[in-house]
Amino acid sequence: MISLINDMVRHNVFSPPDCCNQFNLGTYDVGSSKPVTFDKTCEVPLLCNVHAEMAAFVAVMDNSYFAVTSKDGSFTIDNVPPGNYKLKTWHKKLKSVTQDVTVEGGKTTEVSLRLKKRR
Repeated sequence: MISLINDMVRHNVFSPPDCCNQFNLGTYDVGSSKPVTFDKTCEVPLLCNVHAEMAAFVAVMDNSYFAVTSKDGSFTIDNVPPGNYKLKTWHKKLKSVTQDVTVEGGKTTEVSLRLKKRR
């Protein structure tokens, strides 16, 4: 659910027309919230018709193994069962990188990724 309860101004939150989950909540009052269901695996940009400088993103995943990087770019994903996986990055301004990763039981797996600017 998208909720702006602590915000003291009106908004009109929407996703762009080319998005995998397109919606427009219309302008709504301070303290209101409106539900949106995210049921497809994808990245959903959130924009505001009232405030062009506002933006957010919702990353919808089909698994519970994810992390948000710290300021230095490091991350940890805990409790991943042993197996072979595809690790995929996402950044609003940089190209996504996908890397095959093998996780072994009882061991820490380290990866190094370099993201580049989108062209």
